[in-house]
Amino acid sequence: MSKFGVKFNKEKVEGKGEDGEPVLLFSNTKNSGIISVFDGMGGAGATSYNNLNGKPISGAKISSSVVSQSVGDFFEKILIDPKFFDDIHSLQPNWLAELKKNINTSLENAKIDYNIKPSIIKSKLIKTLPTTIAGIYFQKNKNDFYDLYSFWSGDSRNYILNLDESGLSLLSMDDLNKNLDAFQNLKSDAPLSNFINLDIDYKINLNIIKDIKPPFLLLSCTDGCFHYWNNPMEFEYNLLSIGEKQEFFKSEFYEELNCILEKVAGDDFSYSIVLVD
Repeated sequence: MSKFGVKFNKEKVEGKGEDGEPVLLFSNTKNSGIISVFDGMGGAGATSYNNLNGKPISGAKISSSVVSQSVGDFFEKILIDPKFFDDIHSLQPNWLAELKKNINTSLENAKIDYNIKPSIIKSKLIKTLPTTIAGIYFQKNKNDFYDLYSFWSGDSRNYILNLDESGLSLLSMDDLNKNLDAFQNLKSDAPLSNFINLDIDYKINLNIIKDIKPPFLLLSCTDGCFHYWNNPMEFEYNLLSIGEKQEFFKSEFYEELNCILEKVAGDDFSYSIVLVD
């Protein structure tokens, strides 16, 4: 089995982007790994602070960057000892709670570093250091198949593309305050009901998928990748149509994908992709 991964982060306006650096990590044996993305919420986290150089930076950008680093650090430790996931059903609450604890500690430290004070203006819309997260931890099991652990908070998404059967499947579900499907939300753009922040409690959701047979492609992406199409099928169609012309493990595939997303996206976009064949 071979693994190939790519991550990409594109600012809509240079120097104003609020997506964090995507995570893409493999274990030494490449039998396990992690992809993840982070979308700082520019509405809820629009408050501006000064960075260490005295330049303004939004709370959204601080949050997505800090959470990216925290998640990368957390899973680097996991990848050293993948047996951590051998008994996922008993460890599940522990590792999710530990991940959330690490994230919150990192954000609290950032709050001190950036001298972030409680806002005088109380608003349901403004939150301290808000960001989404979406990621997939994958691990080869004893049957030579793969177990997937899709986790998320907010509306960044995780997908799997089965290269034998063709077709893009969603491994996460947007945290919206309205019961909308993917097509309806393209038109409504409903507010989020759950996302990482320091003001109110949040949940990191988990979807476990066992015994996935290679070859497959895993994708974590922020909403700039999928939210600006006329319908959800167009995103899938473009992935598959590019894949027919350019093989997924070649750089030409990602160059063409980036060109298309830059034309369509009305926002920053970022993704992390791994191909397992």
